Amino acid sequence: MDGAPLGDYDPSFAKLRRQLEELGIPYHFMGLGGHAYPYYLRHMADTIEPRILVPLHSQRPEQVASEKAGERVLPAEGQIIEL
Repeated sequence: MDGAPLGDYDPSFAKLRRQLEELGIPYHFMGLGGHAYPYYLRHMADTIEPRILVPLHSQRPEQVASEKAGERVLPAEGQIIEL
């Protein structure tokens, strides 16, 4: 249920899969990491139509945009923003 090891990039993942196979236990991924694809982020911003869009928790916040959002603020590290 989406716990460690989280995917095939984790060295322990192959070991887990091997152990489950040896024990005859089927593997079915059923987790939800909570991360959204860029399309869904844009769709959500377009739907909400915020007056101010502040993309946080993103590898590339400059790519989070919406034509239906008002001002987009790209905060710098340590910057304090009052809304």
